[in-house]
Amino acid sequence: MSDTRTLTVTRRTSTAHRLLHYEGVCGNVHGHNLEWDIELVVSMEDAGDDEMPIDFKEISERIDSTDHAILLNADDPLLDIDNPQLVLGDILTFGSDPTTELVSQWMADRLVSEIDAVLEAEVTIKETQKYGMTATA
Repeated sequence: MSDTRTLTVTRRTSTAHRLLHYEGVCGNVHGHNLEWDIELVVSMEDAGDDEMPIDFKEISERIDSTDHAILLNADDPLLDIDNPQLVLGDILTFGSDPTTELVSQWMADRLVSEIDAVLEAEVTIKETQKYGMTATA
């Protein structure tokens, strides 16, 4: 068995989204101050002399890609305007509505697939003080 460590990361982002298929106010573009709690199992196998298998900045960059961005369903008609980035700013699109269920799984999968040293990821996104969603990869 390889030598591993557990890395915990807590970040906050201000992120907007719209749930295209939701019948109610969440069908409007709106934002949340998301709290990200992430736990990663990291392999030490390829750590150099500095004993650091990854730069923490690699994790932060992926989470920060959602900060002050708008998350949209790829079918959202907002994307049909001539230059949506000019109007909306940074946009991330998904194959379905960007719920916390989908986005937490997307981030967990992304961390495992894009960073070699990350063996497992558990990502919790708290959308409000009352509600959070956890996904693992």
